[in-house]
Formats: sequence, C-alpha cells, structure tokens
Amino acid sequence: MATVLTDLGGRLDAEMLATLSKMFERPVVQRLGHLLARLGYADRTGPLHAALPGRATGWVELDPAEANDPHFAPEPVERDKQWRVVARRVPEADF
Repeated sequence: MATVLTDLGGRLDAEMLATLSKMFERPVVQRLGHLLARLGYADRTGPLHAALPGRATGWVELDPAEANDPHFAPEPVERDKQWRVVARRVPEADF
C-alpha cells in the first residue's frame, strides 16, 4: 500500500478523495489519511480529515492483523493523534 501511495500521492485530487471517502468505513479513511501524511502528502489530507466529523470515532490499528493476539502483538511504535491510528511498525515503500 505504501508503494502505491508513494507513486500516486502527488496526483491525488484532495477534494475528490474527500468526496469518495464517504463511501468507505471510517477506519479505512483514517488509515489512508495517516499513510498519506506519513509518506509526505499531508498537504492533500485536509479535505479528507474534514470529512471525518460526524462519523463514529475511535482509535484504529494501521494493520489490524498485527494486533489480533494481545500476547504476541508488537508494541506500538507510533500513535497518530490526528488520524487516531496506532502503528505497530513503520510502513515502508518498496522501491
């Protein structure tokens, strides 16, 4: 996912992204916003973040599979307060 966003991030239409985000569950939008910001496209996330109010709130895991078993889940390396995303490893783009 990080590789695709790295390749396409500069071409994203921020307003269209916010409009389309209404078709997806909030956790998906939170993860996308977090990843875009982390990969250097924070300038494209304003409208996306503005589209979140009014929808259910809560923290989400960047990769839910990593947190399935609390006894074996790695400790979080980041808690993104803006997007309310918990990352247990740093996403990396494949080049």
